[in-house]
Amino acid sequence: MRPTRTWRRRSTFSNSTPARWCAWPDLSRPRRLGREPGELNQLAFSPRGLVAVISPWNFPLAIPTGMVSAALVTGNAVLFKPSERAPVMGHLLAHLLAEAGVPEGVLQFTPGGPDVGQALVAHPEVEVIAFTGSRDVGLRILAQAARVDPGRRSVKRVIAEMGGKNAIIVDDTADLDEAVVGVVTSFTGYQGQKCSACSRAIVHDSIYDVFLQRLAEAVMSLRIGPGEDPSNRMGPLIDERARARVRDYIGIGKREGRLVLERQVTGDGFFVGPAIFADIQPSHRLAQEEIFGPVLAVMRARDFTEAIRFANATPYALTGGVYSRSPANIQTAREIFDVGNLYINRPITGALVGRQPFGGHRLSGVGTKAGGESYLAQFMVARVGTIAVRYRGQHVGACPPVVLGKVDLDPRVAARLDDEQWVRRLKGALGEPRRHGIGSNRGALSAGKMDLHRHPSLDPEGVRVGTGGD
Repeated sequence: MRPTRTWRRRSTFSNSTPARWCAWPDLSRPRRLGREPGELNQLAFSPRGLVAVISPWNFPLAIPTGMVSAALVTGNAVLFKPSERAPVMGHLLAHLLAEAGVPEGVLQFTPGGPDVGQALVAHPEVEVIAFTGSRDVGLRILAQAARVDPGRRSVKRVIAEMGGKNAIIVDDTADLDEAVVGVVTSFTGYQGQKCSACSRAIVHDSIYDVFLQRLAEAVMSLRIGPGEDPSNRMGPLIDERARARVRDYIGIGKREGRLVLERQVTGDGFFVGPAIFADIQPSHRLAQEEIFGPVLAVMRARDFTEAIRFANATPYALTGGVYSRSPANIQTAREIFDVGNLYINRPITGALVGRQPFGGHRLSGVGTKAGGESYLAQFMVARVGTIAVRYRGQHVGACPPVVLGKVDLDPRVAARLDDEQWVRRLKGALGEPRRHGIGSNRGALSAGKMDLHRHPSLDPEGVRVGTGGD
């Protein structure tokens, strides 16, 4: 499939991600780089071609809307595969985009299981793979995309968001009312089924026991039930597979740490109540592995330095948070808490497009932040074109002069001249004959030609006057 022209049309997505893309720099026109005289440099972008978008189940409309629309507005054709666990919203998105004016055939809705995703990744005509999901699947995609089959002339671009093991640090100066609410919101919201969710709380030793008590009381007050009831703060998990996984980790937590709280939930649905484990060590599985459920590992730290060390002791680097009233600790966290999105004195979930561009590094993913200005450029090829502006003269040597009219200038000299200085140089070259001498080098300046040689050491301007070329 060949890339199509960028489509632009007003649509029903007036306040969503596609509308946001229109506020970023225009990539459809070449952008001039620098203003150096004697040459024109431009940066231009073009579509990469065919993009495979593989989106997750946990945000089945919001996440693929950003991924698919970014690929489309940059002029690419898209093969869109939503998660097999939530395909209906993907179908709705494809329908809405067609209704908004995406040309027929440019966006193909390709539902299915893992075999469909594997086929898209392996397809020789796919140039870009945009993926959001688990670390293991993301690493397999990266490995497969790196293989160059016979006849292929490029390496596939992979944009992958692969999860996190996110921590909130609570130091001894924190407002505990805010800290407890922030941790509870971050680890129980959406039942912990967010890549940004908190799954570790690292608490200063002096407030550890008080924090645990207040945390348990807050979690016990949560209403749990069907999502249709807006008064419920927690609902069910996505399916039985997710519930079995979370229950397995609760069993691991009981072996590794001290169970502080496990809410029991009865009734129909894939419910798992929130669980809190204390005295977890950095090497424990509960402190290292993404769970994707309402399970919190609480860790004790002697001081803020140790808390930062615990927070950074996982392969992930997605989100993190600090509750503190210490300017020194907050500044330290901003400098060395190694995450893609750091939140101070607020929950660590709920990034907004444009305000908190979202994404991590290390094993949390590759590519630029979603919802940021550089996101669109990943779906395009950047090319730089340079045009030499030369009216007279010849290029001589390894550092050719830029020639304007009858003025020959070394590029290093030309780069320091503004428009007014250029006019003076040109007038001087075309004016009455006069003699100049600089140092031991004496020469003639005439209306016929002025040679400014490439020797910056001769005078402060890097200019000398001579009788001929180099």
